[in-house]
Amino acid sequence: MGEKDVLHTDVLVIGAGPSGLAAAQTAAAGGASVTIVEATGEIGGNAAFSTGYLAFAGTSAQRKLGIADSPDAYLADLLAEVEHRRELFDPEFDTAVAERFTRESGAGFEYLRDLGFWFDRIVSRPLQHSVDRTVVMTAPAQFRDVFADHLERLGVTVLVRRRARELVRAGGAVTGALIEGPGGTATEVRAARGVIVTTGGYQASSALRARHRPDADPDSPYPGLDTNLGDGHLMLEQAGAALVNMHMVPEVVLIASRLIEECIAVTEDGVRFHDETGPEALRLRALRRLPGAIGYYLCDARTAQGKAQLLADVPAPKKTFESLAGVARAIDADPAVLADTIRRWNETVESGVPADPEFGRVVFPRPRTGITTPPYTVVPMVVGTNISAGGSRVSPDMEVLDVRARPIAGLYAAGDCSAGISAAIGIGGLHLAAGITLGRVAGRSACA
Repeated sequence: MGEKDVLHTDVLVIGAGPSGLAAAQTAAAGGASVTIVEATGEIGGNAAFSTGYLAFAGTSAQRKLGIADSPDAYLADLLAEVEHRRELFDPEFDTAVAERFTRESGAGFEYLRDLGFWFDRIVSRPLQHSVDRTVVMTAPAQFRDVFADHLERLGVTVLVRRRARELVRAGGAVTGALIEGPGGTATEVRAARGVIVTTGGYQASSALRARHRPDADPDSPYPGLDTNLGDGHLMLEQAGAALVNMHMVPEVVLIASRLIEECIAVTEDGVRFHDETGPEALRLRALRRLPGAIGYYLCDARTAQGKAQLLADVPAPKKTFESLAGVARAIDADPAVLADTIRRWNETVESGVPADPEFGRVVFPRPRTGITTPPYTVVPMVVGTNISAGGSRVSPDMEVLDVRARPIAGLYAAGDCSAGISAAIGIGGLHLAAGITLGRVAGRSACA
């Protein structure tokens, strides 16, 4: 970088995903001047393009349906998920941070409702959550649109297409960051009260994946934006932070939850073989048990049109056929077998039963209409990496901790570059809910 400009702010937030947006809005609402920098051209991060599933405990949406929930019940579910991961990853999990999250998660939901977010339902995830607590956003683009309005009202300075390169330290504290802008322009943002790093994961970085998971393919497809390069992890490490769980780059079958609600998965023989909406680890296991690990997702025209962007995000070639017989020929299945599979599925969906009698699936299309409208789209099931789970150790106040477990003055982290509860990565709705809830904690802490 050449000559650099200098900007002054109370709180600097690096990354404009859900945790960064919640941190920035919370700090600004508390009276701080706030600057937020984002590597892409708009705010919202991966969340604005996600399926919009968030899991909170003790919400007004649950109470309205008579669902009893508690922070302790949610914590127990998180701990159970960590145990499921222990055989493969032996992860580190911070119970104190998890307790902070579960205790404040209900308030995180009400916070979004108060900002103007809309949710249309609660979905059941019985193999992950002991009670129904996963809410579904009406439109994930609200992360961009609703927050943009609030940040503007609060006078938050939003700098897009800016990439943080280095944290600045003085007198043992983090005091700001060096920011690279378009054309190599350089800015030093000096933060009088704190810097909050919320830059997401590192699943888009082949180099970091090869470094921390040398046993896995570093170039396999991944969910999310190509700016998830681990910039925050590298800056935090350089500032003396302790990074943990960096080997946790789990493999998954890549498909959005909101899309899979309206699909079925079939083998080369044209038969269903698992609960498509179940836990990611079980989905992956079921696929790998098939000969050649070959399976296909199938949906009809209504889904292909209504979920076009989510379907386009599946990293595999899609083919469309006017008849189920055409689909059967394409995957080398017996047309009669595939037709019978679709018939049984449609009868289950349209019967209104609460659970699929074949595999126990409890999440169905809304409205409950089967795969009935041609043309039909078929897409191969593709294994890739999930959102990475490694990051910095943090305190329950989201202070970044050094290798001796001491807070680094002036430095906070939230979201996928912090590792407090990321070991429970596989539990549905955790990423976004934790990003919002703990982002708010970081915003308050930076202003304290």
